[in-house]
Amino acid sequence: MVNKVKIYDEEYHYLGAVQNDGLIGLVGVFQEIYAKEEEKQANTVASGMLQGITKEATEIVKGNTSCLSSKVIKVEDSLIKIVFFYIEWMNMSGVMDNIERC
Repeated sequence: MVNKVKIYDEEYHYLGAVQNDGLIGLVGVFQEIYAKEEEKQANTVASGMLQGITKEATEIVKGNTSCLSSKVIKVEDSLIKIVFFYIEWMNMSGVMDNIERC
């Protein structure tokens, strides 16, 4: 999910932002940064970067992945009516080293 995109120029000066106020009020801020490119409409590009709630997760695993297993924990937040999934990758000796969570 991305519900806010801040826009900066090539010299890192803040130019503005686009956001989804409804989702920010529901779950808080999940933001990305966009550096304005020449000959592109910054607000249009930044608006295209906004994403609603999705049911997906990304794991980048370094090293030998032949012995992987995982467990998934489902968390339901009754206050804001959202379901979260936490995935923990494991190998035969326990939690793997060098895992990057995205």
